[in-house]
Amino acid sequence: MKKIRGSAVGRGAIKRGNTRNITQQDMACAASQLPGCPIRKDHEPGDRGRITKSWIGPNHELQIEAEIDRTTFEGAALIKDIQDKKLHSLSVGHFSLELDPGKETGLPILVAGKRMREVSVTGNPDQPNTHIDYIEPDDEGWMLNKLNTLERVLAKIKGTKHYKTGTASQL
Repeated sequence: MKKIRGSAVGRGAIKRGNTRNITQQDMACAASQLPGCPIRKDHEPGDRGRITKSWIGPNHELQIEAEIDRTTFEGAALIKDIQDKKLHSLSVGHFSLELDPGKETGLPILVAGKRMREVSVTGNPDQPNTHIDYIEPDDEGWMLNKLNTLERVLAKIKGTKHYKTGTASQL
């Protein structure tokens, strides 16, 4: 598992109607619902990990900490995209428990009556001021494991008739 942290909803990012910013009560409600929810890529099916913590940050933004499962191909690919800065933001996925007045105005809103479904890592966020602040560095044990895996894969390739050895000029 690899930890990430970031802002899933930035300060003042969501408005009700055209006038009022999201309330602290709305943010607190969302923060209480997020732990245990999945982490996904661009709201697509397929959980890549889980949210472990969520809280209201010092700038009144909704912060999350999550663990991404890097033992799966999808999780490892997501981590690589984050490290390469292809995916740099977070987006909250939710569903309505009651009529959503935001559908009339077209503005995204977060209200009591919505349940948090997931948080996605994305390169194209719907909301401003969302970002990934931290990605856990690889430790020595993980790097050795990665190297050992690469050596095993190369050993298998060398055992096939398609693998050639020698310098570039000899091939």
